[in-house]
Amino acid sequence: MTEYFLNTSGLKPRQQLDYWVDAVCKTYTGMTVHKAGKQSANSGFSAKMAVRDLGHISISSACAERSCVGRTRANISSSSEDLFLLYLQYRGQSQLRQASQDIHLHRGDLALCDGTRPSQLNLVPDFSQQHEMIVVKIPTPRLIALAPGAHALAGIKMDGNTGVSAILSNLIINAWKHQDELNGRLKEQIADNLLDFIALSLNEHMPQHLPGSSIQAGHLLQVKQFINNRLTDPELSIVMISAANAITPRYLHKLFKSEPFTVSQYIINRRLEECEKALRSRQYNNFSITDIAHMWGFKDAAHFGHTFKKKFVLSPGEYRKSFSA
Repeated sequence: MTEYFLNTSGLKPRQQLDYWVDAVCKTYTGMTVHKAGKQSANSGFSAKMAVRDLGHISISSACAERSCVGRTRANISSSSEDLFLLYLQYRGQSQLRQASQDIHLHRGDLALCDGTRPSQLNLVPDFSQQHEMIVVKIPTPRLIALAPGAHALAGIKMDGNTGVSAILSNLIINAWKHQDELNGRLKEQIADNLLDFIALSLNEHMPQHLPGSSIQAGHLLQVKQFINNRLTDPELSIVMISAANAITPRYLHKLFKSEPFTVSQYIINRRLEECEKALRSRQYNNFSITDIAHMWGFKDAAHFGHTFKKKFVLSPGEYRKSFSA
C-alpha cells in the first residue's frame, strides 16, 4: 500500500470521471462509478481522495459528488485481493445494499462491506453538497482471525451514536486525523488496537444477526472465541475445547472442515500472529523470544522458531531486528 492524495479539480471536465474511477479501482480494488441523474460524464466530476497506511491496514477519505459506487460480479472475478471495507459516514448520507440488506448511513454510522460479494453504495451529499466517507481497508484473513463471523455481518448498519460502535467511530476518525504524527512502530500498534476494536464491535452485533439456519456457523464462532481467549494456556487442546463447548471432538473437527486450517493449525496460527505482534512491539523489548513464545502457549522454543520462520520467512530473532533497525 502507498500513501497518496488526488483531486479531480485540476483536470479537464471530460477527464475527471475516468480519473476518479481509476483512483477508486486502484484504492479499493475493482469498482464501478456512475454519476447520479442524466448528466454526461463530459460535464465533469468533483471528487478528491487521500489514502494513508496504518500498519497492515489502510485508511482513506473519499469526497465526491452525488454518485453510485458499485462492485459487480465481474469486478470480483477479476480481483486478486481478498478484503473487507469498513465504511464510516463522515459527511452527507449513503445507502448501502449488500447481502439482501438495504441500509441508510448517517454521520458516524458504520457498515462492513464484504469484498467477495456484489454491493452498491449511493452517495447523497449534505446541504453544503459535501459527501465524505472514511474507509478502512482490511485484509480478510486479519479480520476473520479476530471476528470469524464477519462475512455474516456484511451490509449490517452499526449505529455510530451508541455503544461500542460509537467508540469505534470516534477511534477511526481520530486515527485518520492524527496518523501523520505516528511513526511506523506506533502505526502498527494502533492498527492492531483498531482491528481489535472493530472485531469487538462486529462480535457485539453477531448474535442478533446470525441466520437461524447457521447453527454450525454459530458454533464455529463460539469455538473460535473460546480458543482466542485461551491462547496463552499451553494445555489448550481438542479435548478441552470440546468439553468447554459441550460438543464432541468429532463435531469440532467437522466445524473446521470448510476452514483453511484444522483446529490445531488454527491454534498455532493465532499464537504465531500474537507472537509476531509482540516481537515488533516496543512494549516487549525486555522479553526474550523464549519468554514471548511461552507467553502465548508454545511449550517448545525450537518448535516455535521453526513454525514462525515457516510462516514469516525470517526467524523470530531476525524478525525482531528488522523492526528495531
